[in-house]
Amino acid sequence: DDTHALVIRPARVTDAEELMEAFEESREALKAFMPWAHMENTVPQQQERLAASEQDHQDGGDVVFHLYDGATDRFLGCTGLHFRCLNRRAVEVGYWVRTSEAGKGWTTLVVKCLTVLVFDYLNFDRFQCAYNEPNEGSRRVNEKVGFHVEGRHRYYEGQPTEEMRNNGSQMAPDTITTALTRHDPPNLSWYAAIAEGLTVWDPEGNLVVRD
Repeated sequence: DDTHALVIRPARVTDAEELMEAFEESREALKAFMPWAHMENTVPQQQERLAASEQDHQDGGDVVFHLYDGATDRFLGCTGLHFRCLNRRAVEVGYWVRTSEAGKGWTTLVVKCLTVLVFDYLNFDRFQCAYNEPNEGSRRVNEKVGFHVEGRHRYYEGQPTEEMRNNGSQMAPDTITTALTRHDPPNLSWYAAIAEGLTVWDPEGNLVVRD
């Protein structure tokens, strides 16, 4: 967009050290709504997880992306497209941005770019999100992007232990689910500008043209 140059690319095993640096910086904030932030995380563990993620992507499964500031090449955070819908032409988005970059508009831009990718390049039917009800940051991102609230689901996610609550978990029993469908882009005021500014390459480095 006018103020950000964002690079979104599939995660690699070689990203483990910079991922861990961003995670350690952000651990306390992530503990609020990310159960995995309460678990042990080391560079070797992340290398193993990223190797599995790369293989899953190659096999046609979920895709984990890493985010970079296009101007400085600084690691910003993570996002992903996850097959959690009954419709295989649908994906769910997840995301986090490192604490020192929070509040700068990166997360909203990431989700807008992925919205265009999902509908204009992958030709999917549905793009959904789910966030724990007290998560105001995710709620604001959803509102800025234009997701439609579809429901409140009780005990949709596993609940934190007492130890996790004592260590900063704020998760509540209710999860808010939202979505966009392939019919929504014409009604999104930001869509045309993001679509115009988005450049997509395939794994071989070839430019991909929008359908």
